[in-house]
Amino acid sequence: MRTVNSAGVADTFVVSAKPGYLEYAMCANTGTAELWFCLVDKATAPVNLDIPLAVVAVPAGTNNTIECGKLGLRCNNGIALCVSTIADAINLPGTTPGFFTAEYA
Repeated sequence: MRTVNSAGVADTFVVSAKPGYLEYAMCANTGTAELWFCLVDKATAPVNLDIPLAVVAVPAGTNNTIECGKLGLRCNNGIALCVSTIADAINLPGTTPGFFTAEYA
């Protein structure tokens, strides 16, 4: 298992550019509006209209997690995280309100 952190606040974060298993990810919302924390199966940064594998709400000023258990959630292309203003597709907020931590294998 490896642990990685975003270097600072961002709206996207590539955990791994290779296939792997996400075990746990956390997003801290430093913004003033509720956002959606999204897991995307891709080797590059998520872009608008990408479809997430998993989504959780993150109220303003709080954090939330995506927990996938010890076996993890398989991502065939890569593991990428982002925050979105909507839940069913990626819509990047255009600011940098998220801080990310992830554990993967």
